[in-house]
This record gives sequence, C-alpha cells and structure tokens, in this order.
Amino acid sequence: MATHTFVHFEHEEAAELARLQSIKYDLQSAVQLCDFFEEQCAQSAHGYPGSEITDAFSTAILVRYSRAFVSGVRHGLGNEVLETLTPEQRGNHQRIRAFRDKHIAHSVNAFEGTKIQARYCLERVEQEGITAVSIEHHRVIGLSSKVVSEIQELCRVMMGHLDREIEKEKTRLLAILRSMPISEVLSLPSSPVLVPDHSQIEKRRPRV
Repeated sequence: MATHTFVHFEHEEAAELARLQSIKYDLQSAVQLCDFFEEQCAQSAHGYPGSEITDAFSTAILVRYSRAFVSGVRHGLGNEVLETLTPEQRGNHQRIRAFRDKHIAHSVNAFEGTKIQARYCLERVEQEGITAVSIEHHRVIGLSSKVVSEIQELCRVMMGHLDREIEKEKTRLLAILRSMPISEVLSLPSSPVLVPDHSQIEKRRPRV
C-alpha cells in the first residue's frame, strides 16, 4: 500500500500560485453568497427576504468581490484579467466596484442622504413657531437581482482566467521542484497551520 503525502513548499517561487488561489477563493465565495441570497429571495413570499438579510448579503457580496482587485499584502487582479472581459462586462465591473467604494466602504455617492427637518404645525405656526427638530435618512440597502447576476457572470469569467493561470503556475513549480535535490525539498521548513488569534488582528501577514 502506497503512502502519498506532502511537504509545504514555502518558497518565494510559490508566492504567485498562492496569490492566484487566494483570489480565486474570494471570487468563489462571492458566487456562493450570491447563490444563497438568490435562494433567500426565491423562498420569500414577496421575492424579498427582508432588509436585514438584503443589506447583510449585499454588503458581503460587494466586499468579497472587491477583495479580488484590491492590493494590500496581496496584489489584486489587474488589467490582464479586465482585458478578457467584453465592453459590457467591463462596464458592469466598474459600476460594481463603484458601488462598493462609494457606497459600502465610504459614504460618498447619492445612494444615501440625510435631511434635517424643522417641524411645525401648519395651522399654528405663527403662534407656536418651530416645535421640534427631526431627522430623515434614506439609503439604498441592497443589490438588484440583475446586479447579482452580473456579479456571478463576472466571477465565473475571471475564475476561468485564474484556473488557466493556476495550471501554468503548477506546471512551472513542478519543474522547479523536480530540479531541486529531493533531500532539500523534504527538509524545507514549514510554519504552523493557521490558528485564528484575534490578539494579532493588527499584524500584517507577509506580502504575496
């Protein structure tokens, strides 16, 4: 009976493959969130699962989708993948990113607004004057079914691109590993498996 096992290849040459797979996970997660949100809409009597679910899932979908394009310790997707999109898809992508940047992450665009009201009694305003101050707030809280479908389509197109790049990187890395002495490969150090530690929440991980 053969025992098939592995060692972690924590090497600078492996950084690109790790980056690609990490980005693919974000896009897969965005699709899964879209699928679940659509299920909730379909199960609702009015096709609307409620403001809390709509707001929560719309926010999560936009943030998870946008992670694939934002560079921090990980370089996001760039023009090389956007150039594979049709003009319509590229326009959809730009609107979705603007939704996240200017409405979800920051209060910038006209999707929300707050009005301060001076309240009074129309019949007695001359005698009583202004009687109170009130606040009225409006905002768009969710994605339309059309935008959800656009996000799903974009994710699948980009994951197709990522799958091709991942296979290229696997082939390249396999050649590198086979060129190395087997003793060197088997003796490579490996860091412990990731354990969530909220005391380290402000610490940055290594750049990839």
